[in-house]
Amino acid sequence: TVLMARAGTTSSSGTISVAGGSVLEYASGTHTFTGVTVSGAGALKVSGAALTYAGASSTTDLQLTGGTLTVGTGATVATTNLALSGGTLAGAGQLSLSGAGSTWSGGAFSGNLRVAPGATLTLNGGTKNWRSGAALTNEGTVAWSLGTIDGTTGGGTSTITNASGALFDIQGDMLLTYLNDNPGTSTHTLTFNNQVGAELRRSVGTGTLTLGGAAPDDVMLFNLNNAGAVNVNTGTVLLALGGFASGTNSGVIDIGSLATLSTNGAALINSVT
Repeated sequence: TVLMARAGTTSSSGTISVAGGSVLEYASGTHTFTGVTVSGAGALKVSGAALTYAGASSTTDLQLTGGTLTVGTGATVATTNLALSGGTLAGAGQLSLSGAGSTWSGGAFSGNLRVAPGATLTLNGGTKNWRSGAALTNEGTVAWSLGTIDGTTGGGTSTITNASGALFDIQGDMLLTYLNDNPGTSTHTLTFNNQVGAELRRSVGTGTLTLGGAAPDDVMLFNLNNAGAVNVNTGTVLLALGGFASGTNSGVIDIGSLATLSTNGAALINSVT
């Protein structure tokens, strides 16, 4: 059952009940949720509207297929699972995932996303747009199994923090780069902070995983701060543009017998003794 929310401009607070098998869909209009709890086993879907969260809110099943979902500054949203397949996930407030079934298969991300301990976010499907300002904190598992990550934004910075105890597992011959040339010259720097006790792993694929690229004068840099473990179990990992931050590594690097880690000619100083 699809329940279409009212168009226009609305403000909501308190509890909204969505029964299992039902979807509360926001297809148009401008809407604000302040301290909203979506109860029940149903889904909240944004397919074309602009929905902004304020305060502390929660839901079980959150779907973004179009439009914009913004978690405002200082706001928090807790959801069991997120399905991001279109539209834009934005805002400085934090969206936290606690379940094992979250996916990112399309659309754009410029917001603040946390994968809680025990939770899993799978990156699959087609091209995913990683925009300036994006912040992903992984305390559970992120599995990148399919699709390109496109950094086309016109420049700026973004971060991935792989926290202690977390796993960021890349499962294939994927690409993180700029796909489209924007007017002028720009550089987008994605910093990957692999903390003590965290693991960045390349587990599947016999070809090349490429991190960083250009198209042709818009640059996507991948800067790796490694204090944890980098495990290249198979294939080639090419740090095409960026590489290890400041050319140093303070963590562990383990390269399988038939695998390769390439810094694309950049120097690397290993500070681990």
